[in-house]
Amino acid sequence: MLERALSLKEAYKQLCAPADMEQYCLTLLKCDKVRLIINFLQPLDEATGIICGSKYPTINYALPLYISLIRRTHQACGNYND
Repeated sequence: MLERALSLKEAYKQLCAPADMEQYCLTLLKCDKVRLIINFLQPLDEATGIICGSKYPTINYALPLYISLIRRTHQACGNYND
């Protein structure tokens, strides 16, 4: 959904042209924030798809994904704090 919003940002600009709609316009700063959110959520989405695709996810199957997500989350927090 967020990726689609970025791809339609030119259409949003046209819709936000009237002064009363200006607050809803996607600025460059907002687009950058959306990209950061997409990059943060992508691994979570992929892991969810993997786990949900398994009929009986076991701890041996889920634990490596969980550890990977924790590492990526810590790494992302470090990147965002810099």
